[in-house]
Amino acid sequence: MTKKTIKVFIADDHGVVRSGLKMILESQDDIHVISEAENGMDAIKLILDLKPDVALLDISMPKINGLDVAKKVLKQLDNIKIILLSMYSDEAYVLSAIKSGVHGYLLKQSDTNTLIDAVRDVHAGKTFFSPSIADIVLKAARDKLNGGNQNESKLESLSPREKQVLIHLANGNSSKNISEQLFISERTVNKHRQNIMDKLEIHDAVNLTRYALEKGLVKKGVKEPNNKDFHFIIESQVYIKSDAVGRKFTNMNGADAFEKYLGYTQDDIKQIFDLNIKYKSISKHPYLKILGKDEKNSILKSEQAMIQLYDQLSDMTIENSNLTKNKIFIHKNGHKVETITHDNFNWANYKTIQKIRFLDPDDPEHSNQTK
Repeated sequence: MTKKTIKVFIADDHGVVRSGLKMILESQDDIHVISEAENGMDAIKLILDLKPDVALLDISMPKINGLDVAKKVLKQLDNIKIILLSMYSDEAYVLSAIKSGVHGYLLKQSDTNTLIDAVRDVHAGKTFFSPSIADIVLKAARDKLNGGNQNESKLESLSPREKQVLIHLANGNSSKNISEQLFISERTVNKHRQNIMDKLEIHDAVNLTRYALEKGLVKKGVKEPNNKDFHFIIESQVYIKSDAVGRKFTNMNGADAFEKYLGYTQDDIKQIFDLNIKYKSISKHPYLKILGKDEKNSILKSEQAMIQLYDQLSDMTIENSNLTKNKIFIHKNGHKVETITHDNFNWANYKTIQKIRFLDPDDPEHSNQTK
């Protein structure tokens, strides 16, 4: 018997992410991506018109966020299944998603098989949550969710961006630092800060921090890394063509860290990060040799996605793509070295900044870092 094709809709404000998800899903015979959107407003209209079986929604989208899109769509369509996509595994985000009635919550760091399994499971009437957030889901079930107290309702009133700012505030970051980390203006940060205080009815930094700790938004003694916490920063210019994506490194700071943590000599580093050479394809760049297998595959998929989107890139409205996650680098002697890596890509001028913090296995912070 021929399997029924699962009709999937994708909404994410990053075109490369949408393209990558589409390529993964459409590699399966039983899954077909019928349409996509870059903001919540368009997503609602298209979902109601097309009535997909499964909708993958980024939790943080412009105009209308993924949670609100899910709530509006679920009120009007009985048979649709919704999976929220997020970079965040914090309890507040997960519980808000569960209470909205969605059928799955998938972390963007998930591998290919997990994404495919999630789509098939929710289509079959099951729920799917990334394995790493299983404890939060079980806690929600024990607490019976519907009996939530007033403080939980206040937390749910915060938008995803406000929760993100609250986490930074609780970690002791200034408005200036938050604006640099999130690539928004200080004025916008201060507006979010005021909204947070008004909604939570908490008007001082000490009690905001205490509240964030109680709700599991931050862990005691664990601080999100600032720019100064990164060991190595590399800037590069990307050249997007119809058949390849080229790259040229333009600036580098912290070369000593590569020698300390990865064993490469200064001569090795000059060859890997040669500031004078423009490579026509990132797949040919020596930088790939020091990356883990998953990291290499991710870069190669990104190149293919950008090539496919070549004719549409000039019309893109987003300014920056940001991603912070754990990445694996390969030591000169062959063993794996874990890092926290923050990537920022500016779509206006095709410039990228990568900030790397090497994690020492003997450092007690190593086991506490979040992706």
